[in-house]
Amino acid sequence: MDNDFPRKTADEIIKALATRFRESARDRRVYSVLGTYDQLDKFVPRIRDLCHKNALSEDGQSVAFFDLNTALLEHLKLQGKMEKLSELADKLRDKELGRLMGENWSDWLSQQTGKHFGLILAGFELFFSYLDSNALALVRQYAINGKHLCLVMPGTERARQVWAFDETPDFRRQITGLVSEWTYVLTAPTL
Repeated sequence: MDNDFPRKTADEIIKALATRFRESARDRRVYSVLGTYDQLDKFVPRIRDLCHKNALSEDGQSVAFFDLNTALLEHLKLQGKMEKLSELADKLRDKELGRLMGENWSDWLSQQTGKHFGLILAGFELFFSYLDSNALALVRQYAINGKHLCLVMPGTERARQVWAFDETPDFRRQITGLVSEWTYVLTAPTL
């Protein structure tokens, strides 16, 4: 059976992403990179460094890197909502906590897509702790007007289904809505 999900080395994925980020986007452009935690521990610093050097896009356009574990908390602090967030967490009021996180996720994503030509997002542990996988669908809504977004997640593809946090079965989640030919699965380089 043919596999629609490209399996590539980190170097091949970086090259493919740089090519894609330089293309004009007439449709919704949401890319994904899946790998084990060990693979992502090596991949994420490289892609973050390339974003800081603005090496993934044309002149005058920026592709920003964000670790959502810290970016969402920083956004909540700036909005003055950390005390409320802590209070809800202490009282185990998960529904309200999820609603607050969902509102801030939408607000944060809107701000960042307004500032940058493209985004590379990693660090989804906090995101998935408080938001359901449907919150990821919001990414597609913001990938308009020539914007490119890339999700870098611990996960894998099996039988044409994407599973985030595959290494931790208690937290495993199926992710839908990703374009298979734009969802790269990290492999080890061949020697």
